[in-house]
Amino acid sequence: YDRRQIMCVLDCTGAVVAWLYILSYYLGSIYALYVATLLQMTVAALYEPSRTAIVPSLVIEEDGLKKAMTISGLAWSVMQAVGSSMGGLLTQWVGIQTCFAFDSLSYLVSALFIWKIRGRYIPVEPDEEPQ
Repeated sequence: YDRRQIMCVLDCTGAVVAWLYILSYYLGSIYALYVATLLQMTVAALYEPSRTAIVPSLVIEEDGLKKAMTISGLAWSVMQAVGSSMGGLLTQWVGIQTCFAFDSLSYLVSALFIWKIRGRYIPVEPDEEPQ
């Protein structure tokens, strides 16, 4: 399967799931919140391996691949640390609904950027060149 397409579908799914959080807030339903959380964790569990696996297809040189993997890991760590803090502050400032609406939009922007990457990113054998 084309990893790029998988990532786009999962990003679009994540955009819908963000609205499920808003819906669960308005319904005041803990069950809807559980469903939204289950779906979000499922999307994340499927997305992360695809995100990591696509990097070697984007970078051909071995030295460049090491740098790309390092930058990818560093960006993920910074996003986790800074994003959590900013998310808390932003939620206090603009409210839960606005934050989840912004989250939904960020998933769609991510899907757009990933879709703009040209090529087919399917798994290849070690002795083959990426497509």
